[in-house]
Amino acid sequence: MILAQQIEQHNKPLQEAMKAKGFRMKKVGKTVCYYDKADVFQPFPAGYITGPSDNYNTGKYMSVRDNNGCWKQQTMPLNRLSKLQQWALDTAKEVLTQA
Repeated sequence: MILAQQIEQHNKPLQEAMKAKGFRMKKVGKTVCYYDKADVFQPFPAGYITGPSDNYNTGKYMSVRDNNGCWKQQTMPLNRLSKLQQWALDTAKEVLTQA
């Protein structure tokens, strides 16, 4: 299984938990976020992976939501995308084991 599919599988139960709470994903500008029924922003759950996203022509970056509500981020050149994706998966698993 390729890393992008592993990331999708990793995020799926987190997405389903947010949906079960009545939250929906909504695109605001270039960003996709969760909102409740009253249209109030809801933070991504711990362990959620976003990206890869462009980093101003220097490569790609990915983010992982941690248990403190912050984002751990890593940037790598495009030719190291698989290493970046593996970093995201490893970091997300580490976050979830600390929860």
